[in-house]
Amino acid sequence: MAALPPLTCADDAAGVCAGRQIEVRIGSPAGILAGVLTTTSTGSWSAYSTQVAGVSGLWGVKDLYLVFQGGEGVANLDWFLFS
Repeated sequence: MAALPPLTCADDAAGVCAGRQIEVRIGSPAGILAGVLTTTSTGSWSAYSTQVAGVSGLWGVKDLYLVFQGGEGVANLDWFLFS
């Protein structure tokens, strides 16, 4: 079975929140870690940019969870896509 392509998302993060993480987990919020996107600063909570992270171990139909790590204000997420 083919693996999923990278996770691409549009998010925004103020400078103080850069370096926080959005984890992609399988099955539950504490499930197997499939990928991690480390946020970069866009300079403002209202300025979005496209960011990409690799994922692995995904095929077939799975329940996926995006888990925001690093405290309050990790990022505003506009959309995400596996492509």
